[in-house]
Amino acid sequence: MDILKGENCFYIGDTNSPLGQIDYAVVDGVLDIVDIRLRPTLRGQGIGSDLVQAVIEFAAENEYKLNPDCIYVENYSEEEVVE
Repeated sequence: MDILKGENCFYIGDTNSPLGQIDYAVVDGVLDIVDIRLRPTLRGQGIGSDLVQAVIEFAAENEYKLNPDCIYVENYSEEEVVE
């Protein structure tokens, strides 16, 4: 599934009714993942991980620091987290 960029989010599916979405906020150059939602039928397929990876790449491309205390980021290796 294609991951699309919205305003302060990445999502899959339709913008009005996404199948999965990850929301983030950037404050003072620090990106924090606010929420992640997936339809129950899509859980366990790696889509949540793909959405988190999209946010990590976005943070790196924009030279944002990524909040490593975020529960979603804690599962990734230190090399993937921009500090």
